[in-house]
Amino acid sequence: MRHLWLVAFSIGLALTSQAHAAPSTPSAYALTGSCLSFTLAGRPLKRGCTGNLLNLNNERGGTAFTFTFADGAIVSFEGVGAQQVNPTPNTAAQPINAVFFSLGISGIAPHRIKAVGVCRYANPGLGPMTVDCSAQTEDGAFTGRFQTDGRAPTEMRQ
Repeated sequence: MRHLWLVAFSIGLALTSQAHAAPSTPSAYALTGSCLSFTLAGRPLKRGCTGNLLNLNNERGGTAFTFTFADGAIVSFEGVGAQQVNPTPNTAAQPINAVFFSLGISGIAPHRIKAVGVCRYANPGLGPMTVDCSAQTEDGAFTGRFQTDGRAPTEMRQ
């Protein structure tokens, strides 16, 4: 879990430079369950996608859903929390404006690309739910689908 906190902190810093919304309280939550599918730049990549999904929110209004991989790689779907819409009281659609990814390999810099997409999800406090993210980039489509196990999200603290 310590590794996940470091990942969350790194992405939170990255989001800080991107968001342009009103200040809010930073938070990081871990969701547990199963990675159902993942596509990286149009290529299927479910293998190694872990049963941990992070939801990060920074003090400048940035938000992200971060998929984690067994080899240390991460892929985040990033947006501005104030742009979120709620089709129903217990569902949300978060517009995505960037995809951030890091292979977790020393000497290979993380990369952020502009994107147009959305992450859709339901209230995780009401039982199992699915986080479904998709974004189009100049490098191709990024998609991630994660099914929670119904446990409440765990707030991550340093």
